[in-house]
Amino acid sequence: MSYDLNSKCISHYKFEETSGTTVIDSKNYRNGNLSTRDMSFITTTGKINKGLILNSVAEDYINFTPHREVVPLALDCWFKLTELPSVLSAETGIYVATVYFLGWRTGWGLYVDTDDKVTFYAMETPAPHTTFTVKSNNVILKNVWYHVVINLDSTCNMTMYLNRIKQTATNNCINLDVRSDTFSIGWFDTAMWDYHVGNFTIDEMSIYNNILSQTEVDARYNAGIGTHSLPTIVDSLIFGAM
Repeated sequence: MSYDLNSKCISHYKFEETSGTTVIDSKNYRNGNLSTRDMSFITTTGKINKGLILNSVAEDYINFTPHREVVPLALDCWFKLTELPSVLSAETGIYVATVYFLGWRTGWGLYVDTDDKVTFYAMETPAPHTTFTVKSNNVILKNVWYHVVINLDSTCNMTMYLNRIKQTATNNCINLDVRSDTFSIGWFDTAMWDYHVGNFTIDEMSIYNNILSQTEVDARYNAGIGTHSLPTIVDSLIFGAM
Protein backbone atom coordinates (compact mmCIF):
# COMPACT_ATOMS: atom_id res chain seq x y z
CA MET A 1 0.00 0.00 0.00
CA SER A 2 1.17 3.56 -0.61
CA TYR A 3 0.07 6.90 0.80
CA ASP A 4 -0.14 9.55 -1.92
CA LEU A 5 -0.24 13.09 -0.53
CA ASN A 6 0.55 14.82 -3.81
CA SER A 7 -3.12 15.47 -4.47
CA LYS A 8 -3.42 17.34 -1.17
CA CYS A 9 -0.04 19.05 -0.85
CA ILE A 10 0.12 22.56 -2.30
CA SER A 11 3.46 23.65 -0.78
CA HIS A 12 6.45 21.64 0.44
CA TYR A 13 9.56 23.26 1.90
CA LYS A 14 12.58 20.99 2.40
CA PHE A 15 14.87 23.81 3.63
CA GLU A 16 17.86 22.35 1.78
CA GLU A 17 19.19 25.69 0.48
CA THR A 18 22.77 26.58 1.44
CA SER A 19 23.13 30.05 -0.12
CA GLY A 20 21.08 32.99 -1.34
CA THR A 21 17.89 34.29 0.28
CA THR A 22 15.22 32.22 -1.50
CA VAL A 23 13.37 29.36 0.20
CA ILE A 24 12.23 26.97 -2.51
CA ASP A 25 8.75 25.47 -2.66
CA SER A 26 9.25 22.08 -4.32
CA LYS A 27 5.59 22.15 -5.39
CA ASN A 28 6.26 25.39 -7.32
CA TYR A 29 3.38 27.23 -5.66
CA ARG A 30 5.18 29.98 -3.77
CA ASN A 31 8.78 30.53 -2.75
CA GLY A 32 9.83 32.40 0.39
CA ASN A 33 12.41 35.09 1.07
CA LEU A 34 14.78 35.20 4.01
CA SER A 35 14.72 38.55 5.76
CA THR A 36 18.17 39.74 6.69
CA ARG A 37 20.94 37.21 6.10
CA ASP A 38 22.20 34.82 3.45
CA MET A 39 21.02 31.22 3.76
CA SER A 40 24.57 30.09 4.54
CA PHE A 41 24.29 31.69 7.98
CA ILE A 42 21.21 29.73 9.05
CA THR A 43 21.54 26.33 7.33
CA THR A 44 21.96 23.57 9.88
CA THR A 45 21.34 19.87 10.41
CA GLY A 46 17.63 19.22 10.03
CA LYS A 47 15.36 16.33 10.86
CA ILE A 48 15.79 15.10 7.27
CA ASN A 49 19.07 16.27 5.74
CA LYS A 50 19.25 20.06 6.23
CA GLY A 51 17.00 22.52 8.05
CA LEU A 52 16.93 26.22 8.93
CA ILE A 53 17.71 27.70 12.33
CA LEU A 54 16.07 31.09 12.92
CA ASN A 55 17.42 33.52 15.51
CA SER A 56 15.41 36.38 16.99
CA VAL A 57 18.46 38.50 17.82
CA ALA A 58 19.46 38.52 14.14
CA GLU A 59 15.78 39.07 13.24
CA ASP A 60 15.68 36.01 11.00
CA TYR A 61 12.31 35.31 9.45
CA ILE A 62 10.86 34.11 6.16
CA ASN A 63 8.07 35.85 4.24
CA PHE A 64 6.11 34.22 1.44
CA THR A 65 4.18 35.88 -1.36
CA PRO A 66 0.57 36.80 -0.56
CA HIS A 67 -1.88 34.02 -1.13
CA ARG A 68 -5.34 32.90 -0.16
CA GLU A 69 -5.81 29.74 1.88
CA VAL A 70 -9.29 28.31 2.27
CA VAL A 71 -10.57 25.56 4.48
CA PRO A 72 -10.19 22.68 4.61
CA LEU A 73 -6.43 22.87 5.09
CA ALA A 74 -3.62 21.18 6.99
CA LEU A 75 -0.12 22.20 8.01
CA ASP A 76 2.72 20.00 9.18
CA CYS A 77 6.39 20.47 10.02
CA TRP A 78 9.27 19.31 12.20
CA PHE A 79 10.65 21.84 14.66
CA LYS A 80 13.08 22.05 17.57
CA LEU A 81 13.34 24.93 20.04
CA THR A 82 16.71 26.11 21.32
CA GLU A 83 15.06 27.81 24.28
CA LEU A 84 11.64 27.62 25.88
CA PRO A 85 9.07 30.44 25.94
CA SER A 86 8.54 29.94 29.67
CA VAL A 87 12.01 31.35 30.34
CA LEU A 88 11.84 34.15 27.80
CA SER A 89 10.60 37.67 28.37
CA ALA A 90 8.76 37.74 25.02
CA GLU A 91 5.08 38.36 25.61
CA THR A 92 3.66 35.85 23.17
CA GLY A 93 6.09 32.94 23.19
CA ILE A 94 7.82 31.61 20.10
CA TYR A 95 5.76 31.63 16.93
CA VAL A 96 6.61 28.80 14.56
CA ALA A 97 4.46 29.92 11.64
CA THR A 98 1.78 32.55 11.25
CA VAL A 99 -0.62 33.88 8.68
CA TYR A 100 -1.70 37.43 9.45
CA PHE A 101 -4.36 39.59 7.83
CA LEU A 102 -4.42 43.39 7.55
CA GLY A 103 -1.99 43.74 10.41
CA TRP A 104 -4.30 41.99 12.84
CA ARG A 105 -4.17 38.55 14.36
CA THR A 106 -7.15 37.58 12.24
CA GLY A 107 -6.27 34.34 10.53
CA TRP A 108 -4.39 31.39 11.97
CA GLY A 109 -1.02 30.58 13.42
CA LEU A 110 1.09 27.88 15.01
CA TYR A 111 3.38 28.63 17.92
CA VAL A 112 4.71 27.47 21.28
CA ASP A 113 3.06 29.45 24.04
CA THR A 114 4.55 30.71 27.30
CA ASP A 115 3.27 27.56 29.03
CA ASP A 116 5.61 25.60 26.70
CA LYS A 117 2.72 23.89 24.94
CA VAL A 118 2.33 23.77 21.17
CA THR A 119 -0.61 26.01 20.32
CA PHE A 120 -2.67 26.63 17.21
CA TYR A 121 -4.99 29.62 16.97
CA ALA A 122 -7.69 30.65 14.53
CA MET A 123 -9.41 34.02 14.71
CA GLU A 124 -12.82 35.06 13.46
CA THR A 125 -13.22 37.97 11.05
CA PRO A 126 -16.08 39.91 12.73
CA ALA A 127 -15.28 42.12 15.71
CA PRO A 128 -14.38 41.45 18.47
CA HIS A 129 -12.13 39.02 16.56
CA THR A 130 -12.59 36.10 18.92
CA THR A 131 -9.61 33.75 19.04
CA PHE A 132 -9.99 29.97 19.29
CA THR A 133 -7.06 27.76 20.26
CA VAL A 134 -6.04 24.14 20.64
CA LYS A 135 -3.03 23.09 22.70
CA SER A 136 -0.85 20.02 23.04
CA ASN A 137 -1.56 17.72 25.97
CA ASN A 138 1.89 18.23 27.48
CA VAL A 139 4.72 20.73 27.53
CA ILE A 140 7.60 20.27 25.13
CA LEU A 141 11.34 20.22 25.82
CA LYS A 142 14.09 22.27 24.23
CA ASN A 143 16.59 20.67 21.84
CA VAL A 144 14.13 17.89 20.97
CA TRP A 145 12.57 17.40 17.51
CA TYR A 146 8.76 17.42 17.35
CA HIS A 147 6.43 16.75 14.45
CA VAL A 148 3.17 18.68 14.49
CA VAL A 149 0.13 18.41 12.24
CA ILE A 150 -2.76 20.87 12.29
CA ASN A 151 -6.09 20.05 10.64
CA LEU A 152 -8.70 22.72 9.95
CA ASP A 153 -11.68 21.11 8.26
CA SER A 154 -14.39 22.59 6.04
CA THR A 155 -16.45 23.69 9.05
CA CYS A 156 -13.35 25.09 10.82
CA ASN A 157 -13.03 22.30 13.36
CA MET A 158 -9.45 22.39 14.70
CA THR A 159 -7.38 19.33 15.69
CA MET A 160 -3.71 18.80 16.44
CA TYR A 161 -1.36 15.81 16.22
CA LEU A 162 1.99 15.83 18.02
CA ASN A 163 4.46 13.08 17.14
CA ARG A 164 1.57 11.27 15.40
CA ILE A 165 -0.64 11.30 18.54
CA LYS A 166 -3.97 13.10 18.25
CA GLN A 167 -4.18 15.65 21.04
CA THR A 168 -7.21 15.86 23.31
CA ALA A 169 -8.16 19.49 22.76
CA THR A 170 -10.43 20.47 19.86
CA ASN A 171 -12.15 23.73 18.97
CA ASN A 172 -14.15 25.42 16.24
CA CYS A 173 -13.76 28.80 14.54
CA ILE A 174 -16.92 29.50 12.55
CA ASN A 175 -15.96 32.63 10.62
CA LEU A 176 -12.27 32.23 9.84
CA ASP A 177 -10.79 35.02 7.72
CA VAL A 178 -9.14 33.53 4.63
CA ARG A 179 -8.40 36.64 2.59
CA SER A 180 -5.11 36.86 0.72
CA ASP A 181 -2.10 38.06 2.68
CA THR A 182 1.45 37.21 3.70
CA PHE A 183 2.50 33.93 5.26
CA SER A 184 5.51 34.12 7.58
CA ILE A 185 7.83 31.86 9.56
CA GLY A 186 9.55 33.35 12.60
CA TRP A 187 7.74 36.68 12.42
CA PHE A 188 4.45 37.80 13.95
CA ASP A 189 3.17 41.17 12.79
CA THR A 190 0.08 43.00 14.01
CA ALA A 191 -1.13 46.58 13.90
CA MET A 192 0.63 47.32 17.19
CA TRP A 193 3.43 44.72 17.50
CA ASP A 194 6.19 43.42 15.29
CA TYR A 195 7.77 40.29 16.75
CA HIS A 196 10.89 38.62 15.43
CA VAL A 197 10.52 35.48 17.49
CA GLY A 198 12.83 32.83 16.17
CA ASN A 199 15.17 30.65 18.24
CA PHE A 200 14.07 27.41 16.66
CA THR A 201 15.02 25.00 13.89
CA ILE A 202 12.39 24.09 11.29
CA ASP A 203 12.36 21.36 8.66
CA GLU A 204 10.04 19.64 6.17
CA MET A 205 7.07 22.01 6.27
CA SER A 206 4.06 21.30 4.06
CA ILE A 207 0.67 22.92 3.51
CA TYR A 208 -2.29 20.91 2.22
CA ASN A 209 -5.67 21.79 0.72
CA ASN A 210 -7.40 19.12 2.80
CA ILE A 211 -7.07 17.60 6.24
CA LEU A 212 -4.78 14.63 6.88
CA SER A 213 -6.08 11.27 8.06
CA GLN A 214 -4.40 9.36 10.89
CA THR A 215 -2.77 7.10 8.28
CA GLU A 216 -1.32 10.13 6.48
CA VAL A 217 -0.17 11.68 9.76
CA ASP A 218 1.58 8.40 10.59
CA ALA A 219 3.25 8.36 7.16
CA ARG A 220 4.59 11.90 7.57
CA TYR A 221 5.86 11.17 11.06
CA ASN A 222 7.43 7.84 10.11
CA ALA A 223 9.23 9.46 7.17
CA GLY A 224 10.95 11.79 9.61
CA ILE A 225 12.10 9.00 11.92
CA GLY A 226 13.42 6.92 9.05
CA THR A 227 10.87 4.12 8.80
CA HIS A 228 9.89 4.98 5.23
CA SER A 229 12.16 5.31 2.24
CA LEU A 230 13.83 8.73 2.50
CA PRO A 231 13.85 9.60 -1.24
CA THR A 232 10.07 9.25 -1.52
CA ILE A 233 9.33 11.77 1.21
CA VAL A 234 11.95 14.27 0.05
CA ASP A 235 11.29 14.08 -3.68
CA SER A 236 7.61 13.54 -4.22
CA LEU A 237 5.66 13.35 -0.96
CA ILE A 238 4.56 9.84 -1.92
CA PHE A 239 5.06 7.40 0.92
CA GLY A 240 5.75 3.76 0.09
CA ALA A 241 4.82 0.77 2.20
CA MET A 242 7.13 -0.09 5.07
